[in-house]
Amino acid sequence: MRNIYFFGKGVFALTILLILPFIFSCTKTSDDDDDGYAIVGNASGLQEIPANSSIASAALSGTYDEENNTLQYKIDWKNLSGIVTTAHFQATQQKGDPTETFVEIIISANGINGTATATVILSDSAETALLNGDLYYDLNTVFYPHGEIRGQVIALHE
Repeated sequence: MRNIYFFGKGVFALTILLILPFIFSCTKTSDDDDDGYAIVGNASGLQEIPANSSIASAALSGTYDEENNTLQYKIDWKNLSGIVTTAHFQATQQKGDPTETFVEIIISANGINGTATATVILSDSAETALLNGDLYYDLNTVFYPHGEIRGQVIALHE
């Protein structure tokens, strides 16, 4: 019985020794990609302050490169009450407390369904807001001049 117990420990130790090189080979050894982020965020009328009953929605995707402060984004929306009149990235100090507009969103295809795609350079304060989770985007229409839909921007370290 004692031999089986030691044999079990030996197999466990051998397994660990065989797995460790694989684990370390999968670990990033370079800092070259430490400055990259994936950017995501879904928008709705319920996220506006105050919330509204718009049935519109949007999805944000993109990347952020911390080394050169470059934000590349694509926003696709559907079912707005009309065309987008203004759109921007903005920051909050607390939920619902708008501070300043950092970036005007460039509309690629405007309509009740549309797209915004661009690459922009963020200021240091916009970068801080993004990385602290304080950045959001919203789309304004004639019917909702203070924002029909809003979405928090989430930066996921790659």
